[in-house]
Amino acid sequence: MFEGAAFGQSVTVSSFSPVSQIAGKTITVTGSNFASTGMTVTVGGTSTTYKFTSSSVIVVDIPTGANSGSISVARSGYSTG
Repeated sequence: MFEGAAFGQSVTVSSFSPVSQIAGKTITVTGSNFASTGMTVTVGGTSTTYKFTSSSVIVVDIPTGANSGSISVARSGYSTG
């Protein structure tokens, strides 16, 4: 099971689905102020890639070894945890 985390004034995560997924698949993350470039996404502490759909939706790839943990989204200039 994953849990969402985004901190800073600009980027927020409001939800994601599905709440459980396996490596090699994707999770859709909904929030605000996402960008097509300049963002770092981690799943279970492992950096991963994402597809920018809109400023409120990204599709995140679940990397190998990320079986649980936080989904963290950081935008350049803002800190996350």
